Amino acid sequence: MNLFETHYSRWNGRHTSIWSRRWTIAFHGMRASMQGKLMKWLIGVAWSAALMVCVVLFLIGQILVPENLLSTLGKGSEDVAKVVNTMFAWLNENPDVSVSSIYNLVFFSYTWLITFLSLIAVTKAIPHLMTQDLSSKSLIIYTSKAINRFDYVIGKTAALFGVMAVIWFLPCLVAWIFSNSFAPEWHFFWHSRDALVHSLSYLVIAMGVTSIMGLAFSAISANPRTTTGAWLGYWAVCWVFEEIAANSPRFSWLKFTSLRFNLSQIQQSIFNLEGYYEMLTTKVPGLSRAFEGRFSLQPPMVEDAVFGTAVLCILSLLYVLRKVDSES
Repeated sequence: MNLFETHYSRWNGRHTSIWSRRWTIAFHGMRASMQGKLMKWLIGVAWSAALMVCVVLFLIGQILVPENLLSTLGKGSEDVAKVVNTMFAWLNENPDVSVSSIYNLVFFSYTWLITFLSLIAVTKAIPHLMTQDLSSKSLIIYTSKAINRFDYVIGKTAALFGVMAVIWFLPCLVAWIFSNSFAPEWHFFWHSRDALVHSLSYLVIAMGVTSIMGLAFSAISANPRTTTGAWLGYWAVCWVFEEIAANSPRFSWLKFTSLRFNLSQIQQSIFNLEGYYEMLTTKVPGLSRAFEGRFSLQPPMVEDAVFGTAVLCILSLLYVLRKVDSES
């Protein structure tokens, strides 16, 4: 018999899984990060760019239609009509080459250009991640619950990953679906599958790496201006390092400290532009002579870029885990 009545009773309600707790952290972090006019503007620009991709690919797809827009415009000129008819004949004979190469090039350009919008979004989101928790001392509350520091890091990383998914991943996926849905033939879905696989593979890697590094910068200080300034300062220093590496072979290793450079090398390797260029110059008559001396592709330094990116991720993750451990 107890001397004092504690009124203690076991919890009989529904127990949530560890992933639901991680999702709660991610959801609140993502919601806080996506507030503000700047973030809404970035989302609008990203989805507008996806719409432009659909329009561009729709116009390109019209070349495969016998009575297409280009042939209508070229009826008044024999030279234009001849070029259009030649393009139409070749594209119909080689849909596997034409569709795949065009889609691959368009989505390569789109995913790289939209990268800068995502980096701006990360800059806006950094103060709402660990920086906010450090200033409010809420890390103690987090770790006192049924989660550990690893769960906390997963939730915060997922929050930043989700922000980039809205601006980067989802617009790319929707652009591919809609551009093929309005294509003149259904075989566009099959022949453009490589562009989708390349795009999503690169985006998942880029978003994962950027999320880990962004979280590390948000853990530097409890002052939002300090963490934002450190993130922007990193990109400025990396730009200087890239210039030094380009002008001095002795310090060429400095460029692999730049996330931007590493991602560009990884993207070129995934999209295999060199392979598509060789395929086009082989199968398209006269194209190799037209590009001779005017267009060349340097093979990407993907091994060194992957190693540099892995080092950046490991250092960032170790710093975040140590910071969480010291503050909890």
